[in-house]
Amino acid sequence: MGLFAWQNQQRQALGHAAYLLNVEAQARIHRLLELTGAPLTNYCQTVAQQKDLTDFLADPLALPEGLDGVWIFDNSGERLYTQQKHNSIALTWAAIREQLNNNNRRFFIETPQGLLELHRASLPQDAGVVFAGKLWTTEVLKQIEGISGSTAALCRRSHAPLEDLDEKGRAQLEFPLDSHNPHATLHLSFHVPSLQMQHEAFQATPIWLFLFSTALLLVLSIALYHWISFPLRRLTAALREQSLEPLATLKPDTQEVHELAGMVRAFFAQRQTIQQDRDLLEARVEERTQELSDAIYSMSETQARLKAVLANLPVVVFALDDQAKVTFFEGQGMNSIGIITPQVVGRSIYRHFHFRRTSEYGRYIEDVLTGEKRAWTMPLGPRSFDVQCSPLRGENNQVVGIIGVALDVTERIHVEDRLVHQAKHDALTGLPNRHFFQERLEQALARAARDSRQVALLFLDLDNFKLVNDTLGHAAGDQLLQQITLRIHGLLGPGRMLARLGGDEFTILVEHFSSPTNVEQLAERIRMVMEESFLLESQEIFCRSSVGVVYSNPESTVGEMLRNADIAMYRSKEKGKGRHTTFDESMNLHLQERLALEADLRHALQNDELMLYYQPIISLESGLMVGVEALARWEHPRLGTILPSRFVAIAEESGLSSSLDYWALRTACRQFGIWNKQIETPLNISVNISTRQFQRSDLDRAVQMILADTELAPQKLTLEITEGVMMQDPTGASDILGRLKALGVQIAIDDFGTGYSSMAYLSNLPIDTLKIDRSFITHMTDQKENVAIVEAIIHLARALSLKVTSEGVETAEQVKVLQWLKCHQVQGYFYSKPLTQSQLEKLIFQPKALKKAA
Repeated sequence: MGLFAWQNQQRQALGHAAYLLNVEAQARIHRLLELTGAPLTNYCQTVAQQKDLTDFLADPLALPEGLDGVWIFDNSGERLYTQQKHNSIALTWAAIREQLNNNNRRFFIETPQGLLELHRASLPQDAGVVFAGKLWTTEVLKQIEGISGSTAALCRRSHAPLEDLDEKGRAQLEFPLDSHNPHATLHLSFHVPSLQMQHEAFQATPIWLFLFSTALLLVLSIALYHWISFPLRRLTAALREQSLEPLATLKPDTQEVHELAGMVRAFFAQRQTIQQDRDLLEARVEERTQELSDAIYSMSETQARLKAVLANLPVVVFALDDQAKVTFFEGQGMNSIGIITPQVVGRSIYRHFHFRRTSEYGRYIEDVLTGEKRAWTMPLGPRSFDVQCSPLRGENNQVVGIIGVALDVTERIHVEDRLVHQAKHDALTGLPNRHFFQERLEQALARAARDSRQVALLFLDLDNFKLVNDTLGHAAGDQLLQQITLRIHGLLGPGRMLARLGGDEFTILVEHFSSPTNVEQLAERIRMVMEESFLLESQEIFCRSSVGVVYSNPESTVGEMLRNADIAMYRSKEKGKGRHTTFDESMNLHLQERLALEADLRHALQNDELMLYYQPIISLESGLMVGVEALARWEHPRLGTILPSRFVAIAEESGLSSSLDYWALRTACRQFGIWNKQIETPLNISVNISTRQFQRSDLDRAVQMILADTELAPQKLTLEITEGVMMQDPTGASDILGRLKALGVQIAIDDFGTGYSSMAYLSNLPIDTLKIDRSFITHMTDQKENVAIVEAIIHLARALSLKVTSEGVETAEQVKVLQWLKCHQVQGYFYSKPLTQSQLEKLIFQPKALKKAA
């Protein structure tokens, strides 16, 4: 029994020795396991670093050598993607869910096809998990056997612990494939020749020799137990426990065992040093690996961010070599013109973009290759690009190429063009504005002086345009300006430029004409087309224009041409509007007189230099004076009496008409407020209301205030408004007249028959009297058609229950005809000229004097 115990101890010692002798084989197997697992880890990390999972699923990576499959799941367990070499491998979420809870990045699971090794990694933003796996096949086990020189097999950990040596004398070793997973271990069997020979020798020895040997061994074992076995057991325990504690009390008696114990102590000391160095090295390797990983990730992030920026900006970054061939071309800036990277790289920039070395852009490229920086804008197809280039330098600071950026600036150029156009053109009509027209006029004058010829300038101003704005609104006024622009532009040919200076003022530059007759004909055509009606907001209106014409001389300037054309235009307005006038020097004197007269009129209103004259209105039935019409006169200290026909137009154009109207209305009402209290039969006072005053929104309030201040009965005040003013906006006029009638005053239409009254509007207007224009009365006895017109007006008035007053009655024959036509009232020089206040006062208080005069 002692021999068998000793043999068993020897077997254990040799088995442990076999284990220690195969440490190097174990290390090689561990490295093999790490090597075979590297593709799994690398593939998982590659997938996890994908920025766009959708793009990856559309174009996945190919399985590298050594992988049997890859699976991607989302966090809910739904499978997003599968790629495997063996379609029969079944990997389910239930099979791997437990491993996820353990947070293992490497684990093993059993499948019908064998043991499946899995490596995992998380997707970006924790969108899910990716798994890469391989099957442990016989080929893998053969690789392990070839490296370790052993017999390899897979077995479960649930079996009983293996002995160091089996019954055939082979060393038994186990490698756990996963320290956190008990599914499988790697079982290795090593052949130990000396132990195997001893095992065979025991089997072949005869029984007597066996007994002798047993006795001898018993003696030797007792003798050697203290010298060899006990120290060896301590050494074996120290090696098995990997600790020096079993050797603390060991004092060997033999030199060999003493040396062996020293070697073991030295081994543990050296092993501790190596372990410390290894730990330090592993820490440094791990730190360096993390730094490299961070650097690679940062570089990947930077590249992805740069690519994303270039993909979303109209920019192209490019590089050229010293021969102007494209070596780098990245960005989306030229996709709009169909240029992409593969088409450009490797080609000459001259050939691809179709410009020569000797062209302007080619010289820029050559300048950069000589070391200069250049920037320019160049068109490529329908787009334009800003290009900036710098030399790319290599060793010895030599230029080896070009680095550049191209930016799509098409929209910017379009905006700049629009801004330039807007700065030079009118926004409403699209015509050149005053500044642009003056530039062109200055250029035309310079050319004309150089070529000894003339240019002509036409200055147009619309008649009564303000009335359209005030009655129909500014939107209608804008529409009218646009229609006028189209109408006039259609008359112009080459060499003629139409511009809008502002408001309702237009100019036409005529640079080439054979004689002034051509210019006069153009002005006449403009007058004729402006005579045609315009349709604004379903309403037909008429808007003529007054035109001034001026011709240049070699010394003419832009300011002089515009000023003289403006003077000629105002001369057209003074002549009755709707016509054209050519400038001559005498008009300057007239303009100066007009400006002086306007200034004097302002002073006259302030200094009470104006006075009212009164013309009686006679009833044809009774022959008595029933009212008077107030007429303004200006007693100019230098020019004498100025009639309204001269200064009323100036008041209208200078904005003084409202002040003039209110002065006349207040003065007449105050005087008749006094007189009507003194006479038995109060008289009616008629006062003219100008266009500007009629359009004021506060006219009714002003009349009410004047009546209250002067104590004149409203029924004794008649406001006279011209027919043309009311027909500009019948609806608005009806509203204003309604408010005036509510005050109790009388309304008369002055100069009736000269406008374009509509019977429908006339019947709806709250009026009391029609005043027939003097032009019909003057020629009534020598032109029968005028008699017919007067008769028609009187019949119309009677049908509408209106009174009729005939103006300009100067002969007894006219009176007889009007009496025969049953006209109600008349006024004119046949009865009385306009009278001063004192003359009228005598007539009022001596009524027989007028009858006698009649």
